[in-house]
Amino acid sequence: FDDAVFTLSRAILTDPSSRLAHLVRGRAYYCMGEDERALNDFSTVVARADERQEKDELLRMRILLGDIYHRPLTTFSRLKTFICGTLVDSFHDPSVGEAKEMVRVCAYANRGRVNLRCGNFEVAVEDFTEVVESRGEHGDIPSMYFFRGLTYCKLHDWTMAVEDFTLNIGLTETDPEAYVRRAGAYSALQNWKAAHDDLSTVIELEPTAKVYYLRGRLLCCMRNWADAVLDYKRSLAMDRGYIPAKLGL
Repeated sequence: FDDAVFTLSRAILTDPSSRLAHLVRGRAYYCMGEDERALNDFSTVVARADERQEKDELLRMRILLGDIYHRPLTTFSRLKTFICGTLVDSFHDPSVGEAKEMVRVCAYANRGRVNLRCGNFEVAVEDFTEVVESRGEHGDIPSMYFFRGLTYCKLHDWTMAVEDFTLNIGLTETDPEAYVRRAGAYSALQNWKAAHDDLSTVIELEPTAKVYYLRGRLLCCMRNWADAVLDYKRSLAMDRGYIPAKLGL
């Protein structure tokens, strides 16, 4: 990632107004754990969202991003995925207006994840909401509902968390993690039946020792001791070394 940051920093020195260079450098900093620098780059993109953007910049950045993507360095894997999946393919022949909006939404989405990781939960909610309100035209809406739901959990706003995880599940019905997270929010609201239903759905989709343990712990909250013991045993049957299930028994 140091090489990518160096290359992108040179591009920014050449053209300080380049939002794309700031966006991708911010992503590189995010992958490196340099959260403050990532926030600065993403915030720069957001602050310049209404500035004019020329097609020449799009062409220059497509060449630059393509050069970074095709370097045979495994350390670039996450950055390569971001560039290829989010940017390079979208820059095949974009209009200036579409590209500007796509860059703006990407900046909010990435800044939200950094703010979540840094504990800036209220700001993260605002960032994810900006992406959601783009109506999915330029943002990965299911994941934004998921991340905003996680953020609401950090704020102990369990009702809003359930709402966002439900929206996420409505768009990606087979995502086990969304059901697990919603079950946790339901548990915090003491809606034991809804939580139990979600964990049972996860067991149908992708049974793991952890999920059996979580359902066993939930059954203890419901004072259903016999079924809780069965789930702890099922957890250990899948992973004999799973400590939480051993402690549960």
